[in-house]
Amino acid sequence: MRPDNKALLEKLNAALKAIKADGTYQKISNQWFPE
Repeated sequence: MRPDNKALLEKLNAALKAIKADGTYQKISNQWFPE
């Protein structure tokens, strides 16, 4: 990702925030990186 592409960065950050809030991030993390 280009450092000057702030619009894309904002969209990615918003998407990450959303999947962390709804539990999707944790589910994927548990599947691929079990403890």
